[in-house]
Amino acid sequence: MLGVSLCKSHVMYNMSIHALYCVKLVEYATRQEQEEREVTKDSIETVNTDDENDEEEYESWKIRELRRMKRDRDERDMYVSFSI
Repeated sequence: MLGVSLCKSHVMYNMSIHALYCVKLVEYATRQEQEEREVTKDSIETVNTDDENDEEEYESWKIRELRRMKRDRDERDMYVSFSI
């Protein structure tokens, strides 16, 4: 009987160690998720949405688009000239 009693106490001890490990694991995961949310929240709050150079950015965009349109037109013209 003593052997069975020791065996049961050993099993109970291992179960309690396992349960403690699981609790600590969940606490760690929860803490990590909270830290990630805080980092995301902080990074969202630090995004600068005040565009001081709207006109410059628009002009840059316009030039890029005009160059893209010219490149596309040249490629299309080159393709048409080869097809004929």
